[in-house]
Amino acid sequence: MISIASLLQPQNVLLGIAATSKKRVFEQASQALASLCGLPKMEIFDGLMQREKLGSTYLGHGIAIPHCRLPKLKTPVALFVRMNGYLGVDKSKEEIRSFLFLLVPEGTAEDAQNHLLILQQAALLFENEKELEKLRATTTAKDFSHTVQEWVDNPPPEETEEEKEPKETESTAEAEKDKEAESTKDTKES
Repeated sequence: MISIASLLQPQNVLLGIAATSKKRVFEQASQALASLCGLPKMEIFDGLMQREKLGSTYLGHGIAIPHCRLPKLKTPVALFVRMNGYLGVDKSKEEIRSFLFLLVPEGTAEDAQNHLLILQQAALLFENEKELEKLRATTTAKDFSHTVQEWVDNPPPEETEEEKEPKETESTAEAEKDKEAESTKDTKES
């Protein structure tokens, strides 16, 4: 299985990018991805834009994950781009501050499985508020990559069934006691 950490080495991380539009971010990312994987910039750009037309790749938490399958690609390639500011271009009206671009080979069932596993890892990583804050605090590509690797090496523990259940609050406990007291009072009066 391919780890998201293996795809986000320092050369695959761009921090502090200035762009005025989503299209411009995609153009800059396509250029960087072309130098990483050796495919033509326009082939990458067209693939990403065609996938984006199918529906937004916005994950939430200020992060979008544009991705596509390319027939000439041999292995998955990723590029993380954190902007200086933000783009308010998503239909959800939230500000996009970062993009994780993902290119995967088109073809085998294993390629499709890797694609889904990488997207799943990315979603788990970026939906974890604690990890997201650590990543936002990084100032270098090397620190960013190291933080991702630490997350892969030491994943947060899964919630237990107890933690998933709603917690009883003081007001809930008080309401239960009042209900019980009323029930006892009604029984005594009968």
